[in-house]
Amino acid sequence: MNALKIYKSSAGSGKTFILVKEYLRLVLKNPEDYQHILAITFTNKAAAEMKSRIVEALVQLTKNMGGALQEVLSAELPGIKLDKQADKALKLILHNYSSFSVSTIDSFFQRILRALAREMHLPLRLEVEIGLDDAILEVTDRLFKEVGTDKDLTEWLSALLFQKLDEDKGWNVEADINTVAQELFKDHYEDSPALSRDRIRKIYEELKGVRKSFENKMKDCGKKAFSIMQNSGLSVEDFSYGSKGVMGNLINLMDAFSPDDFRLKARAIAALEDPDKWFTKSSKLKEQIASAVDAGLGQCLQEAFNTFEKDFKQYLSASEALRRIYMFGIANDILKKFGEYRNENNVILLADTPKMLSQIITGQDAPFIYEKSGNRYKHLLIDEFQDTVNQRVAQRHHRIHKANTNPADHHAGKLAAYLI
Repeated sequence: MNALKIYKSSAGSGKTFILVKEYLRLVLKNPEDYQHILAITFTNKAAAEMKSRIVEALVQLTKNMGGALQEVLSAELPGIKLDKQADKALKLILHNYSSFSVSTIDSFFQRILRALAREMHLPLRLEVEIGLDDAILEVTDRLFKEVGTDKDLTEWLSALLFQKLDEDKGWNVEADINTVAQELFKDHYEDSPALSRDRIRKIYEELKGVRKSFENKMKDCGKKAFSIMQNSGLSVEDFSYGSKGVMGNLINLMDAFSPDDFRLKARAIAALEDPDKWFTKSSKLKEQIASAVDAGLGQCLQEAFNTFEKDFKQYLSASEALRRIYMFGIANDILKKFGEYRNENNVILLADTPKMLSQIITGQDAPFIYEKSGNRYKHLLIDEFQDTVNQRVAQRHHRIHKANTNPADHHAGKLAAYLI
């Protein structure tokens, strides 16, 4: 197996120079190998630049005017006459330019998909769309056009909007739709297909039951503790550290709202282990407080601790799932709209291709896809994948953030107008 070389550097530091040098090193050793090299870039501009630089470099090498590049290649290829090999390679490339394989990733996948079009029942004139951005924006537009006419969709989007308002996260749900859309194209999603709304409603009720059960148990402990304290003629300030101590922690459970409100603090845990922690050393009510602890306060604290230890993780998971369940209630709608987008625009999304190729080659011999797509490549060069992907993600997040801070956003406006 050939060695894998990775060059990592910032923009403008010479990655393209290195890639051109690597390409030339291969073709100068054997000019015929140009048709066995596949160079992949992310944009049409990058592909055109790399092709241009390779051809220009070959022209310069034929004249022994390659400069720094020629010096590097001479050192790496001792004994090879660079000018003659460059002339051979240049003539071969120009006479069979279609085999000069420097292309974008989407062009490469188009070629593979077209080679497998018959097996995959695809139209021959399909295009591969490299980014999800345009598709997601179009799908979002289509979803919001159905607000007020599709009862179920309106219900889920409305619930999502109210949830965001309750959490002080604004009224724009476009970023949430984007999150779900991105999740649908992740590698693991094939094993977790979109659930029906009926199934999600059942899960929703089950999760609410889990959350309610935990909250009721913890609040009951707080109510019992408050009742015992009052019946004992005591107030919170009579206990150690007052409202900041064990008794304050217990009775605050009555009005707990968020997960953090249900946590037992260090002073409460200490009182669980040592009954003397319920009161201060100088307290004049030691005996009265100790009696109240024996009468049930200690048991309330123990029950709260046991419930927290046993059920809090499940409660926290249920609470977190409930915060996101509305987004996944629209997952099937998003998938449907993606299907419409593909059919109407005669495109395949680049994010679709791993699953599509996986489906077609599953159960087939490994050489199948190579035979269908043309098994001619020995070398692969990949240019700036990580840099370009991160840039596109940053641009998408910037656009979403900008939309979320715009009160006139038409999507949120339409949904809000319907609700009002």
